[in-house]
Amino acid sequence: MVLFALRINGVGLAAETIVRVLIASMKNETKTKSPSSPFGRPSAAERLDAILRVATELFNKRGVGGTTLDDVAAELGIRKASLYNYIKSKNELLYLCHMRALETRSAIMDFALTCPGNGIEKIIAYLDEFRRILWGEPAMFPLLVLFDVPEDYRESQQGQKALELANFELDRMSTLLEMGMEDGSIRRSDPDILIFGTESPYACLTQWHGLWNHPPGDEVHKALNEFIVNGLRAR
Repeated sequence: MVLFALRINGVGLAAETIVRVLIASMKNETKTKSPSSPFGRPSAAERLDAILRVATELFNKRGVGGTTLDDVAAELGIRKASLYNYIKSKNELLYLCHMRALETRSAIMDFALTCPGNGIEKIIAYLDEFRRILWGEPAMFPLLVLFDVPEDYRESQQGQKALELANFELDRMSTLLEMGMEDGSIRRSDPDILIFGTESPYACLTQWHGLWNHPPGDEVHKALNEFIVNGLRAR
C-alpha cells in the first residue's frame, strides 16, 4: 500500500509553502530534463500530494457533492486535463484523499503503540502526535469520517477498502483503550463511546474555528487534549 502523505515537520505555514512550490512547478511543466539537484523539480508523487492537499481542503469546504474536478484544477491553476495524469476520476481522487488521511492516522497509532508506558500514557502520545500533524495540515482530518460521499463511491471496491481501513483503525484504538482499562489507567466504560469522545472533536475542531481563514492555534489543541485525557483517566 503506497503512503502518499508528506511528513510535515513544521506548522501550517510551512505546509502551505510546500504546496505553493509544488503547484508552481505543475503550472510550469516543461519537456526539459529534471535537474539533478535535490532542489530541482518535484517528483510525480510530490505533485500528487499537492493535488490531494488541495482536493482535501475543497472537499471539506464545499462538500464532496459540491466539489468538481474543474474546481480542483482551478484551485491549482492548471488545466483539468492535467489532473488525469495523476487520477482517473473524482471518485479515485476522493479515495486517495481518504487513504492519505487514514494511513497517516495509522502511522500515528503505530507510533503510540511503540511508546513506553501504560494505556493512558500511550493515549497521550497518540493525541500529542495527532495534534502535531493536525496543526501542520488541519484539512486532512475531517476526511477520517466517511460521510457526505456518493453512494456509488461508498459501495465501490475503493470505498469499501477505505471503510475497511477506517474500521481497522477504530478497532486498534478500542484495543488501546481496553489495555488502559485493564492496567487501571483508563476508567472503565464502553470503548465505542470513548473512541467517539477521543477522536470526533478533532474532525469538527478545524471547521468550528474557521479552518479556511483562521486555523485554531496550537494552544487550542493542547487544551482539547487535556480535556480528553482528563475524561479518560481513571479516578
